[in-house]
Amino acid sequence: MITPEGNYETIKLGLDVEDGQVLQAVVPKNTIFGSSVEDTDTYSLVSCMVSPGFEYEDFELFTRTELIEKYPDYQEMIEKLTLPDAE
Repeated sequence: MITPEGNYETIKLGLDVEDGQVLQAVVPKNTIFGSSVEDTDTYSLVSCMVSPGFEYEDFELFTRTELIEKYPDYQEMIEKLTLPDAE
């Protein structure tokens, strides 16, 4: 996640709570987030629920270029979790 203040934070989902994993997580308002699976031989089902409500006019999907321009320190992670910009 990249917070509105520009800080990067990782949450590890999983069943091993003794190792710091959590079963679910809350992503705060105005936070950019993505997900990946560490073990490439497995898969994951990820969903997103919003509350109290969702309005498409409040939603903004950034391009890879926009994210890298705004958060250059996180370029490697952004490239891992985004598709190249359409030409």
